[in-house]
Amino acid sequence: MIDRSRLEELGRLIQGKRKQFKAPTYSLAYTGMLIASMALIGVLVYVTGGVKTAAPHLFYIPIVITGITKGSAWGGATGLVSGLFTGPFMPLDVAGRVMQDPSNWCFRLCFFVFIGYVSGVGSSMLIVKNQQLSKKNKELNATLKALTSAFARAIDAKDTYTANHSEKVARYAVRLGKRSGLSREQLQCLFQAGILHDIGKIAIPDRVLNKPGSLTPDEFDLIREHPLHGYDILKPIRGLQDCAKLVLYHHKGL
Repeated sequence: MIDRSRLEELGRLIQGKRKQFKAPTYSLAYTGMLIASMALIGVLVYVTGGVKTAAPHLFYIPIVITGITKGSAWGGATGLVSGLFTGPFMPLDVAGRVMQDPSNWCFRLCFFVFIGYVSGVGSSMLIVKNQQLSKKNKELNATLKALTSAFARAIDAKDTYTANHSEKVARYAVRLGKRSGLSREQLQCLFQAGILHDIGKIAIPDRVLNKPGSLTPDEFDLIREHPLHGYDILKPIRGLQDCAKLVLYHHKGL
């Protein structure tokens, strides 16, 4: 009798091998289209009279595009194939049946390979640079958010009646902003404005801000001025102009 467990093990092995050797359809399709485009350009070069015309320059299109999108190895390989398409079998002048000098097509082939390789290297360097800038930008945003929150806590510490008030306002504002369908940038501005909306209290004397009893009309007028003080503090800071406007009007109905 056939051992059922061995059959199951063999089935799993075959299935694993099928997955292991699954054809990369995307790469094959891309390679096919790439070769077809180069062949088409090669035909065009021949039909237009040979490499003496400007038609061979069309090969730079697939060479550069492949180098940028697929990397230096693919770019160099595309340059090599393009050089062969315009190589020893491509006439210099089709009508006059004049063939190329070997140094002519060899130099072109090497230059095509160089262009493809450099395109890939340049693209890779730009990608790495963009990734580094993106990481740095995220770190700076995180630092700015932490500093903003720390500054808000310092403001709240100055006003003993509003502990953690700024962070609560920021959270509520962002929650309402999400329900209103605001963009990510708008939500970030809303959060910053919520955190810093009472920054103008720095300009209010402690004797007024923390007065245990009722405020006099003059003292209340001083309190009412803190949005303007906050606006004046934030307006000169690049990138916080919109935030400054929200701070200015956060007591508009007061």
